[in-house]
Amino acid sequence: MAQYTTTQFKEHFLTLGLNLKITWLNTQLENMKNKNNLSFDEIVGNLFHKMLISDLGVISLGLLPQNCELLNEKQLEKRTILQVNRMINIGTKHKKKEKETKHRCLKFLLTDGIQEMSGFEYHRIPTIKIDDDNNIPGFKVVVTNAEIRHGHFLLSQNNCKKLGGYVQSLKDLRMNQQQL
Repeated sequence: MAQYTTTQFKEHFLTLGLNLKITWLNTQLENMKNKNNLSFDEIVGNLFHKMLISDLGVISLGLLPQNCELLNEKQLEKRTILQVNRMINIGTKHKKKEKETKHRCLKFLLTDGIQEMSGFEYHRIPTIKIDDDNNIPGFKVVVTNAEIRHGHFLLSQNNCKKLGGYVQSLKDLRMNQQQL
């Protein structure tokens, strides 16, 4: 693994849409030191898996434009990995806001690790179901070419792809709220 530098991994993740902190990368690479002869792609795969189960607020320096909540009629052209901290169905009554319905409009609270921004399901994203056990708070999505209106992403299956993952603290918080 000595033949690869932290900078090479940082640059690779920038092309994927994530601006990782060097300290997090160094820690993860140090933890992999005992795994000899890993290829670059194998290390990237391990780092990607760790990223999926990490809080972007801890590991990311963000990629969204500054003050993105003020943008209107702009397009996020850069590929950007975002974390879904919360998701509700605003297209239904309050009692069903966390249930899957035929007619839905999902609202997402998203973060790049630095800024929070909301997004709306402009057209249905079939890989994301609100009551699916795989949509644990903190799951990651990659957003490309999303339109921004009045500070909100307009999301569809054409510009938002689910990557998976979770953040344990958000998962625990959600479980505590459901028990109330």
